[in-house]
Amino acid sequence: MTVSIPFPLSCRQTIISRALSEAGSSRRLEQAFNSCSGRLVENIQREELTPIEEALASLFKGGDMQKHLKRSVKLYHQRMDILCHLLEQELGDVVSFQKPQGGLALWTRFREDHPLPAIAAQAARNGLMINDGRMYDVEDQRFNALRIGFASMNEKELEEAVFLLKRSIR
Repeated sequence: MTVSIPFPLSCRQTIISRALSEAGSSRRLEQAFNSCSGRLVENIQREELTPIEEALASLFKGGDMQKHLKRSVKLYHQRMDILCHLLEQELGDVVSFQKPQGGLALWTRFREDHPLPAIAAQAARNGLMINDGRMYDVEDQRFNALRIGFASMNEKELEEAVFLLKRSIR
């Protein structure tokens, strides 16, 4: 007997988001999905599927997962481009970063004369919650840097976050 459990879009997005963050690049992500898809096909041939595997297999077989993956990667790249542009335009004299090849966050360093703990405290007062960067420091090396995630934010939210960050610095 075959049981098929369709995944709602939010579950698919969670799977894609998790895989994207672990894979780091769309090429590695595609390889991971192809590998996963191959294992599911093997299980289908042996008829050894759990309901979750069956649902995933149907997404792969129907091409839904690949379509969603392409849309997600395109969307995440657009969001990354927006964030990079906003940071360069609004805070280019305060922050530095290298645009990543993949992933869901941007490693952003602040100039030494702009200590991140003070910025984070002011940002909290302005309604923007960011960490103070200390979690990334090691023994005697202070990075004064922050990992800024962009995957879950739309363009308007990215603009608001950068506006609040800028207001917290100036």
